[in-house]
Amino acid sequence: MEDQYLAFVSRAGVTSNGDFIYNFYFTQDPDIVWGDDWDIIPSSVIPNLGPLMNTISVMCDVVTEKDFNLARENSCLSMQDCIDGIIALLFSKPREDELILNFGEKMDDVKIKLEKIGLEITNVRDITEEKTNEIIDNVMSVLDGIKDDGEATGDFGDTTDGFDSFPDDDLGF
Repeated sequence: MEDQYLAFVSRAGVTSNGDFIYNFYFTQDPDIVWGDDWDIIPSSVIPNLGPLMNTISVMCDVVTEKDFNLARENSCLSMQDCIDGIIALLFSKPREDELILNFGEKMDDVKIKLEKIGLEITNVRDITEEKTNEIIDNVMSVLDGIKDDGEATGDFGDTTDGFDSFPDDDLGF
């Protein structure tokens, strides 16, 4: 697998025993990562803030009892400030095991930092593979909708009946 770089972290929820679930988003190219409204200050006012998924290649989870501070929940800065290195993507609260994760850090370095405080990445998902499989499924679905005689049976949108029999003057000739 190519090098992966940390692009975004979000809080996904809480387990039944009260642990926090965080989604970590990685990219093969941090220079292309962006999201809708990433330039808005503060980032905390944007609902469902996240990266454009076509810039993400790997997602994974971290489950912990620790409630980390996230750049996406910051009340003073934007995600652009995070890309520019002004604020970390994720950082620990005061008086806890120190953890600072910055935009663009290599996945291997993120794993090492997490291991130092007893955490590990789980549920690693190759988003690139999922996107490729989705495209293949869509193509196969269209191909399944074509009859043996070559006539399409799927829904290809609105078409005009008899579109090839317009009088020449309707076409401006």
